Amino acid sequence: MIKHLVSLIIIFSYQNVFAAAELLVKDGTVSISGYSAIQSDLTIVYGGIAGNACAASARDGINTCNSCIDAGGAINACNQQNVYDTLKLRVSFKPTKAVTGVAQLFIEGPTTGDFGTPTVSLASAAYTEASTVTLETTWSTVCVSAGLNSSCVGSSPVLATKGMKFGLDSDGNGTLEDAERKSLNIKFHYIPAGAPNVTQAQCTSGNGIGMCNISFIPGDAKAFIDTAIYSGADSGSTTAGGSVDWESIAIFPVATTAGSEANVYTNFGNGVVQPIFKNFEATGASAGSIPDSQVSGGMSNYQLYCMVYATKNKTQNIYKFVTTGVTTAKSCVTPSEVVGLLDDKHCFISTAAFGSESAPEVEVFRKFRNKFLVKNSIGRQFIKFYYKVSPPIADVISGNNYLKGGTRVVLYPFLIFASLSLKIGIILTSILMLLVLLGSWYLAIKMRKRHMLTMILVLLLSPTLKAEIVPDETTMNHPKAKQGLVRIKKDGTYIYDTERQLKKESSHIRFGQANQPEISISIEQTNASGQPTGTYNTYQFKDFYDSDSGLIVGYDYEWFPWVGQGKLGVQAGASAMFVSGHGRLVATPNAPSAESFNFVTMPITLGAVYRLEWKDKQMFAPYASGGGTYVVLIEKREDVSSPKFAGGFGFYGSGGVMMNLGAFDRETSYSLDSEYGISNMWLSLEFKVVEVNNDSFTFSNKYLNAGLSFDF
Repeated sequence: MIKHLVSLIIIFSYQNVFAAAELLVKDGTVSISGYSAIQSDLTIVYGGIAGNACAASARDGINTCNSCIDAGGAINACNQQNVYDTLKLRVSFKPTKAVTGVAQLFIEGPTTGDFGTPTVSLASAAYTEASTVTLETTWSTVCVSAGLNSSCVGSSPVLATKGMKFGLDSDGNGTLEDAERKSLNIKFHYIPAGAPNVTQAQCTSGNGIGMCNISFIPGDAKAFIDTAIYSGADSGSTTAGGSVDWESIAIFPVATTAGSEANVYTNFGNGVVQPIFKNFEATGASAGSIPDSQVSGGMSNYQLYCMVYATKNKTQNIYKFVTTGVTTAKSCVTPSEVVGLLDDKHCFISTAAFGSESAPEVEVFRKFRNKFLVKNSIGRQFIKFYYKVSPPIADVISGNNYLKGGTRVVLYPFLIFASLSLKIGIILTSILMLLVLLGSWYLAIKMRKRHMLTMILVLLLSPTLKAEIVPDETTMNHPKAKQGLVRIKKDGTYIYDTERQLKKESSHIRFGQANQPEISISIEQTNASGQPTGTYNTYQFKDFYDSDSGLIVGYDYEWFPWVGQGKLGVQAGASAMFVSGHGRLVATPNAPSAESFNFVTMPITLGAVYRLEWKDKQMFAPYASGGGTYVVLIEKREDVSSPKFAGGFGFYGSGGVMMNLGAFDRETSYSLDSEYGISNMWLSLEFKVVEVNNDSFTFSNKYLNAGLSFDF
């Protein structure tokens, strides 16, 4: 009897303990609103107040406000997600089970550990698992707890960490036990308007605060962070509470004019320009590293920008502006158009029609562009449109002499107009051309002559390739065979590898080391305002990319319709080389850009192949091949979706020898053939010659290939 009673007491006690330990706030249902920022795991809520107070019209009690829009007076710390006294700090959650209790929210008081009186306490109610419990207070409560007045105003910077607890008091004792609540911390940072040390001098070796020394380099309608000196957390600008980790750099690109760079830093104020934020590592071994150095947004080419920068912490407060001792050569940049190696390989219509970019006619058009078109907005829009539509049309024209002649006929009136404009001015030339047109029209009407232009469309039909149908595999028994015995199975069955017919298809994977194409680009420099200078610089492949040679990987497919004393057939294949590098700025002095470029060289081949192979399991098989090639050049800039292309026709030839791996292991060879249809596997060594020489580039290579081949 006593034994059973003890057991019941133990079971009852265990159930009570288990019930008390069961959490009442359901994980995954907690949501919080009304803050500057929040930790991803909902363990820390950040609230920041910096600089001048937001206008009353921007304080709706639900959303944060932006204190960085004030453009007047001295520079202040500011916050684009500024909290304020009447902003609601709201917490919602669902219970883990049906329960009756009092929903409560506690915010730690001015004294550490003071959770005595609930900040919010609702009337006792019955809740189910589907119920949503919502508790809200205002940031005024947090401000008072941190040492400010109820309007969230004080005379000195404040940094405070306060605990917050919320949940359901299910036992009615007026407190929230561990099982009844969820806990987190509020990190609050306050910097009043006019606070000292909001600005700082450019540091030299990390003797500042936050990001205190950054150098920038120009890009295409953007800039890049070249180097940065990081000095760690701000632990001395607040009265108490330690520090808040930094989160990002706030960069303000201010448009200015040459000679006024220094004024940017002395006259800068909040609201002059919107910041661009770049995250960086604030702690650990990689502190100060910036994963993405690109600074873009609202910047234009050939406009001088000076970068004012500050550091933003996790409460979203922006301060520690670097405004004195700044080296303008490091902080001011002029973005410029960036070109790659293939940017001039798509010739324009005029170049294709007259045969060369150095032709006198092309030079006339170039001078007309520089003298008249680039100096007004309509002309610049026309240039932009022409540069976009001209290359694909020029590619068609350049390959056909009849189209070249026809295009020259069309361009001659424009050539006459451009030539006269350069000599007597564009206005007088326009009047003369108008008189000529009116006179021609009058004569045409008077003589009643009509002209008709006929266009002929040519449709090119390409034959389709059809795969050869391989006949089903057949099994043959040779009980009296004396040759080709492979093995005897445990049940006494003899396995024979009989002589098989040579296969008619083959695939090859090859690896080699080849030279990159010989290609150059001529860049016309511009001045800092984007105006052409008439000076051209020529750059080679090595000026853009790291290596003149690279690994070339290729695949060849062969089809042998003629099999006898050797195999004669068709060979088609493609190879590719890959290399990465950087572009060039168009503005003087054509410095390398920070934008990354990738370059692919892809020879595509089609020709004939002969292999000296006359029997199955032949140990060595020499071969030779040759035919035509088309080498495709592809260049892709990292931040531009469309790649640039160029190409040229040429020829190739190759010769080599193949060693049959199946001759060393006939049983494995038999299994590959019977199960997968692969009769022979080869190791190959090949010497290959590829020659392409056209107006755009030269690809001349003599190199060794090694690889693996198989017949099927």
